Amino acid sequence: DNEVAEAKKICREIKPKGLVFLGGDSGNFISGFKHIKVPSVLATVVMDELRFDNLSMVGVNDRAAGEAAINLLTQKGHRNICIIGADPAVSTPTKLRLKGCLDTLKRLGIPFEKGQFLQASFTWESAYDAMKLYLENNKAPTAVFATSDTQAIGAVRAILDAGLSVPGDISIVGFDGTPITRYYNPTLATMVQPGHEIAKASIKLLLKCIERENPAQTILLEARYQTGDSVRAL
Repeated sequence: DNEVAEAKKICREIKPKGLVFLGGDSGNFISGFKHIKVPSVLATVVMDELRFDNLSMVGVNDRAAGEAAINLLTQKGHRNICIIGADPAVSTPTKLRLKGCLDTLKRLGIPFEKGQFLQASFTWESAYDAMKLYLENNKAPTAVFATSDTQAIGAVRAILDAGLSVPGDISIVGFDGTPITRYYNPTLATMVQPGHEIAKASIKLLLKCIERENPAQTILLEARYQTGDSVRAL
């Protein structure tokens, strides 16, 4: 769906004073947002390529979160790490998280082959298939960082179905901090997005832009690490 096209329709029919977008595709904004004139906030995603005077952005520092995830795994002794993510050319969060991961691995002198990035959509099935295919054709990694909890859970199932254990054979860290991570078996270590903080900051920022005609601005918040039984030290 094209969220910007829907927003244009809302502006024509309802004439709101402001808009909040819950994520979105950069291409849709680049091609269509110029037609939206009301103050707006893009929540949960920060895209460097978007520069509109009436579009603010509030989200997690995805690059720093990717760095933190890799740092946590390497501090526990992991050197053979796979990363599961969506197509970086399409998903801005994946692109930034992956860059944080790769920059950190390079800084630490840890090799990372192109094939260690497993491309999967944000579904259990897609991540399961990507992890299953990798394990069938390669030596198992000691750790996996998935750029969403959904992908992490799909990967865990593929690991278990391959006769391996989590975290005995492979440790795994997800991203988002969805409630299921605390109830899954094993409980899933994850980088938690501060959802409540993002929501509050988005609304506060939008009201300032509407009432005070403040210029657009970008707010970056930090993800925090939630421990879980899916990670062990080597």
